[in-house]
Amino acid sequence: MHIDHKTGDKMYIDFTGSKLQFHPIKGPERDAEVFLAILGCTRLTYVGVIESQHKEDLIKAPRECLTLFRRCARCDRSR
Repeated sequence: MHIDHKTGDKMYIDFTGSKLQFHPIKGPERDAEVFLAILGCTRLTYVGVIESQHKEDLIKAPRECLTLFRRCARCDRSR
């Protein structure tokens, strides 16, 4: 199904169903959530790893994502 998107109009976010396990240098093995974000028009994709789906992390992940997307937009304009 084709959906027309306006540039910068929507960002779709989701978490993957399964968690990643990582082994810090110090401390026990821990789980992490995988955060995904896609801009509808450009299909720019962001994948990030955060500790949980709690409010603090859910605010932090899109903020980092938008920072990266802004940098990409500046690079495109400089060409």
